[in-house]
Amino acid sequence: MAAIQNDFIIKAGLLVSGNTTVPATTNLVTSNVARAIARPTIDFNFTRSTSLDPRLKFSRNSIGTYVGKDGLIKYAGVNQPRFDYDTTTGQSKGILIEEQITNLLTYSTLIGSGSWNTRAGTTSVISSGIAPDGSNNSTLVTNTSGDGYVWEFLTLSPSTTYVLSVYAAKVSGTPTIRFNAYTGSAGQAFTSGATALTSNNTRYSFSFSSTASVSVGDVGFYIVSGSALVWGAQLETTTVGSNNTNPTSIIPTAASQVTRAADTLAFSPDQTLYDPTQGTMFIDFDANNTSYSFAINGSALNEIATVRGPTDVGTWNGVVALDAINSAANANTGVKYAIAYNTNQPPQASLVLNGGNISSSSTQSLQYGKSSSILYFGNGPSANYRVIDGHIRRFTYWPIMLTNAQIKQLTTST
Repeated sequence: MAAIQNDFIIKAGLLVSGNTTVPATTNLVTSNVARAIARPTIDFNFTRSTSLDPRLKFSRNSIGTYVGKDGLIKYAGVNQPRFDYDTTTGQSKGILIEEQITNLLTYSTLIGSGSWNTRAGTTSVISSGIAPDGSNNSTLVTNTSGDGYVWEFLTLSPSTTYVLSVYAAKVSGTPTIRFNAYTGSAGQAFTSGATALTSNNTRYSFSFSSTASVSVGDVGFYIVSGSALVWGAQLETTTVGSNNTNPTSIIPTAASQVTRAADTLAFSPDQTLYDPTQGTMFIDFDANNTSYSFAINGSALNEIATVRGPTDVGTWNGVVALDAINSAANANTGVKYAIAYNTNQPPQASLVLNGGNISSSSTQSLQYGKSSSILYFGNGPSANYRVIDGHIRRFTYWPIMLTNAQIKQLTTST
């Protein structure tokens, strides 16, 4: 029998973080752990593995990119999940779940070729340095006597939020980067402030919203007062509420625009492990899309963890809602959210976000998964329906309603 590895943290008699490795054919835990905690029947820790539990079903009908443990950008094939890492710390961020997005810029990894343009006094030489994916495809942009502008001509959509981004690293001089989007009509130029570049490959971005009328214009960036390596130019707009202001993962393009398909991660829980009428769910996640994106959703569209803003997470079954609010929380950097519920009469529910105040209800008919045979992690049953555009780090489920004190401890950062 395989050894059992204990590397968890116990708080107030409750398992709150860590991992337990057990034989695949059993649900054994050590006796001391069984005594110390209410043992969960489902526990997916996406930061402790680079492969999915076989009970989880994942799909994405395109390639996708992610950051590997070595800090380099990697390429995942069709239907291959992406376990993303922090470029600075090398720590796992969990499984990456994103909506369908199109990179509107072409030749994104060979900037200066194809449809790219440069002003007089600015040069661009492709394949001149190491790119963030480890290739030699970075382009050297040098500002000599001009304004250092590099751009493509595009027609944008009216009244739409866009995110423009590129990787850049200083080579010589004291270069800065500044983004620009000009849609072709007076008063429709959008320009970012200038940022000094370092010698490290860093992704810079700029978000802007177009006006009600647009025409053909240029979109690009300035490299001023020196030279820099650039790679991975991307112009994108979210399809879920037009509210993202951060770039999603790199979408490489050549002669044509490229669309990355949505990630879908689904779970059909064994009814011997999952009680749809009562239980406790713990979700550790982050979300770039904070306008009604969610971490967990049922096939009947009863949302179990819905992000309504940077400090507001709640649950909703299509009729009534209950929110957990913590002014110190920030969905873009991660939240720990727990809900303990019992839908039997009288229905009860308690919610807590990042160890904050408990939100409770004893009258609403909340149905957390009651009519669902499938749970969706970070997305929904239909394409691009409120996708998280972020990471799921952990999902844990107990088939009992834990106490308010226990779920508060569960969501308190360690």
